[in-house]
Amino acid sequence: MSRGGKKIQRTSYHHGDLRQALLDAAREIIAEAGVEGLSMRELARRVGVSYGAPHHHFSEKDSLLAAIATEAFAELRAQVLARIEASAAAAADPLARLELAARAYLDFATSERSRYRVMFLPVLRDRQRFVELHQTGGEALAVLGEAFVAAGVPAGAAKLRAVACWSTLHGYAVLANDDFLDEASMGERAALERTIIATAIS
Repeated sequence: MSRGGKKIQRTSYHHGDLRQALLDAAREIIAEAGVEGLSMRELARRVGVSYGAPHHHFSEKDSLLAAIATEAFAELRAQVLARIEASAAAAADPLARLELAARAYLDFATSERSRYRVMFLPVLRDRQRFVELHQTGGEALAVLGEAFVAAGVPAGAAKLRAVACWSTLHGYAVLANDDFLDEASMGERAALERTIIATAIS
């Protein structure tokens, strides 16, 4: 079989290895060509397996996107927790913990642009269809809620504060990632992000 004059090499994978190889290749394609550039056929070609092989792991493109988003939310949560746990200031000062959590979220969102877009695709909104995705996303958001509780916010109010914080960080990340902010704003990016974080946790 050939494409563009090049012979495509078929590759053998163990069952679990193929799933991860498909996820890795899908992320690469999305980074290069966006979600619209991802297809199951192109994915199979990129990995070097038969067209039907990806369907043993992902029944359709949406289930593949959900797996990418789930993995990204889990990594986001891990990075936020790692940033907090690595800081002596966070252990001593609950407000510093909250600020670090917000900073870690923003850093992930703006450094993982293509993956961050996948995490919030409209096609993945269905909570009943994508149970694991929404559970993992909720666990990532819960880290912000826990930081508000540690800062003295009552548990009932902490969830609302976390959603408000997340909404502020998310709004900035989307604007920055999609180049909607003008050059003057981006020229003062460090100061702007400090202001965004201060607003988000206030």
